[in-house]
Amino acid sequence: MKRNLIMLSVIAIFATGCSSTPKPPIPLAQLKADAPAPVSRLEKKEAEFLKSNGSVKIEFDESGNFLGLASTGTAYIDTNHNSSRENAFNIALMRAKRNVSEFLSNDVGSNKFSKTITKTLMKNDGTDSIKSNRKEGSDGAENLDLLDDGGGNSETMSAEDRIRGQRVSTYVKEQMTDNSAALLRGLVITGRSIEKDSNLVSVEVRVTRNTVAASHSLRQMIEGLK
Repeated sequence: MKRNLIMLSVIAIFATGCSSTPKPPIPLAQLKADAPAPVSRLEKKEAEFLKSNGSVKIEFDESGNFLGLASTGTAYIDTNHNSSRENAFNIALMRAKRNVSEFLSNDVGSNKFSKTITKTLMKNDGTDSIKSNRKEGSDGAENLDLLDDGGGNSETMSAEDRIRGQRVSTYVKEQMTDNSAALLRGLVITGRSIEKDSNLVSVEVRVTRNTVAASHSLRQMIEGLK
């Protein structure tokens, strides 16, 4: 009798263990299908401003987030000596940095800045509101040149698009103005080139959120060593 009871207990335990066996994992293909779709990144825009010895380019997205700034400075090589070439590079570097400094001090607060940012934002924009407001038979780029200092023209842009352009340009302007010192500290050299035919050298400097953060960390480390 006891033997039968023991056998029944073993069978019951075995049956319970089998019933509690975990379910097989969900196939990877099904997991991918159920996963949420990735969020698309906002389109990056680039506005260029010409300076006396180079140019300044501003990178931002459609929401007005400042992404980066690049400046180019140029200088001529006086002679064929290596030292003259390095001197020209140093001059071009100083001019590139000066372009950024002058741009942050003078140009960012101008109507031209707001106008250029708005034009860049709306150029090649695929929204129906802009397409419907462009003059029939004319080129879109030519229409965008009619933008006034307020950021728009009723013949080429809808009221909604003008407001959007002004809002974005204001956001970009505020970020650059409030962080002008940090932007200058975060400049790094990203390119050097020579035009052999004209002996013209150019140097590009750039600042992004990453270079600003790196500059801030380095500054804190140096101050901690004092």
